[in-house]
Amino acid sequence: MILASRLVAFGLLLLAATATAGAVSVDRWSVSHERDFLLGTFEGTGLDAEGRIALAPQLTHLWGPEAGIVWDLAAGPKDSVFVALSGPGQVVSIDAEGAGTVWYQADGESLITALLADGRGGVYAGLSPEGRVLHLKSPGEIAVMTETDATFIWALEADGPDTLWIGTGFPGRVYRLHRSRGLETVYETGDDPVRSLAATGSGGVIAGTGGRGRVLRLSPDGSPFVLFDADETEIVALSHESDGTIWALAAAGGKQPSKPGAKEAQGAATHVRVTAKAPEPENKKNSQKQPQKPTKNGQAQTFRANAGGALYRLDESGVERVWKTATGIPFDVIVDADGFLLVATGDKGQVWQIDRNGRKARTIPIASNQASALARNEKGRIWIAGTSDARVERLDPQPRSKGDYVSLPADARVQARWGRVSWTADTPEGTKIEVAVRAGNTTAPDETWSDWISLPGDGQIEPGRLPPSRLLQIKLSLSSSANGSPTVSELGLSFEPRNRAPEIASISVEPPGVVIVPGPTQSAARLGPLVADDPVTRAVTNATPKGRPRVPIRRGWEAGARTFSWIATDPDADRLAFRLDIRHEEDLYWYPLAARLKGSYFSWDARATPDGRYRVRLTATDGTDNAEGEALTDSQISEMFRIDNSRPVVEDWTIERRGATRRVAFTAVDPGGIVAAVEVAMDAGAWQPLYPEDGVADSEIERYRLTLPEDGETDLPESVRVRITDAAGNLGGEMKRVERPGEQR
Repeated sequence: MILASRLVAFGLLLLAATATAGAVSVDRWSVSHERDFLLGTFEGTGLDAEGRIALAPQLTHLWGPEAGIVWDLAAGPKDSVFVALSGPGQVVSIDAEGAGTVWYQADGESLITALLADGRGGVYAGLSPEGRVLHLKSPGEIAVMTETDATFIWALEADGPDTLWIGTGFPGRVYRLHRSRGLETVYETGDDPVRSLAATGSGGVIAGTGGRGRVLRLSPDGSPFVLFDADETEIVALSHESDGTIWALAAAGGKQPSKPGAKEAQGAATHVRVTAKAPEPENKKNSQKQPQKPTKNGQAQTFRANAGGALYRLDESGVERVWKTATGIPFDVIVDADGFLLVATGDKGQVWQIDRNGRKARTIPIASNQASALARNEKGRIWIAGTSDARVERLDPQPRSKGDYVSLPADARVQARWGRVSWTADTPEGTKIEVAVRAGNTTAPDETWSDWISLPGDGQIEPGRLPPSRLLQIKLSLSSSANGSPTVSELGLSFEPRNRAPEIASISVEPPGVVIVPGPTQSAARLGPLVADDPVTRAVTNATPKGRPRVPIRRGWEAGARTFSWIATDPDADRLAFRLDIRHEEDLYWYPLAARLKGSYFSWDARATPDGRYRVRLTATDGTDNAEGEALTDSQISEMFRIDNSRPVVEDWTIERRGATRRVAFTAVDPGGIVAAVEVAMDAGAWQPLYPEDGVADSEIERYRLTLPEDGETDLPESVRVRITDAAGNLGGEMKRVERPGEQR
């Protein structure tokens, strides 16, 4: 064995080479788990029992694609297989060479929902919604075996040459059809459809129901016993072995509660949608025609079901879940000649090969969205039905010699420089793994993607070979040899996302005088490791102070201060640095104000700046985390704001006497600014607001009037003080003596 493990050195080398120029973000995409591998596309490959990509068992494409969906398969004579095809409803016999012959075609929109080989070269067919069982002895030779009172025939099972078990829905019943005694109802489930049957060989039968997902054992006289009540909704398939072991395949869905007092629980209705259109009825002389071909533009035919399910083993020791799926839709189960369980699932068209303990499983993909049915003949030959287009594949014992695996596209989220593809593989002598990549910018690869390009043995993607793109897909081509087949346990990709510019969402000019500063406080947050618990770690942690400073934001006010705040982000999460420049509205030149800012605000003492109207320009750069020449910036200019450092003044002071009343008048002036408020105080009294003559203080010049107390009052003021505040927070004012009665100026 040669173990080829290619590790990603590209990212480390690139980081080392650019360490002096700046930080470089090299990302890695990798898959190494079964659930991630299953997101890719298998073409002649699958997952082996260890969850590795490997060559799948050989599948021979036998028949299809055809119109409709495949409901069931039954092994026929001479390595042939019968197919229950709906849309239109047909029973088709496929010989060992893949030639198909229609044995029966239903009228209208009837469905063939169950098949069972009669052991004599013919087949039984369940016709729905008529609830009828047909016996097809040869093409066109049709006999009605029985008519049931149910709508759907979901399961058929033989018990010797004289007894046929029938499972139905609407209502849910188990019928027994005996050659001499005719049809009898053995058990009624209520609304739960009987979805699967398995004969015990002793005159009884095992039944799997929908609605409540139960496995029941019915004795020859019809006495029921629930062997297992699953969490899942439906027991879609059963297999009974000679030692008494029962395999029950359950499909997920919501459990249905029992009706109060009801003999059986209310079951969920089984909904099936068939989107294919049935043809016009044909007469018997045309019954051997070839199956109808699908239309090119026809919608894919599928079963509609909930994802999820499990496989259970029931034996004398009890019930054990041996396998489960969260994403697949279970349809059928059989036991192969080597004792492995084969489980057919959708929506990825996977057949799982599982050992009897469920510890090892491998996948066998088919070229359909759903693997809907399985069949096995006495010689051990196995057939698999596919439904998205109807097809039949034959599982052959010999291994494949070649196969491909195509990964789910790796998404860098932005256009990227692609580095190196890496893989960890087990390659026996003579085996080979070839790697190719293609790139594109649409989530689903289409004709707009680049062509596949082959990579050298080290997986390096040469610069310029792929167009700029945000997605890349990897294809592995595996080839076997006489020494075995290669397997891949990990697939990886290094890439450097192309840098994206920072984005400034907004820049705000705070009101004059507002100051934003950091205000340190203490936090009770614990320092040190959160998980590690060894003696050295404990010693270091115990010696570390149990607190660390935080830096919250604190707002204050300070005359002459101006503050700018902003919101900026970087789509690559790069650290940002900021620069502020300032410009007078009548100037063309931007003057540097501050640089290398790390926060989201800047407070500035503007008292030395000439009065006028200004704007600031904020520039954000991601140069801290990008190499020289790779940094990008974004800029935004603020709204216009005023710088006003001039004190407002009082002008045109006058006192006018009218009888016993004195009226003071004055003008408040703030050159280049706005008078915001005026207050007055009589002698040592408190400041009282005074409103301008026009009612609102909002101009550079405002006129005010004040009526003083009348003569004769006990507390006549001797002085008046005036305080003016402008919009920038500057203060100005005046103090004036007031003439008292009898005083001469």
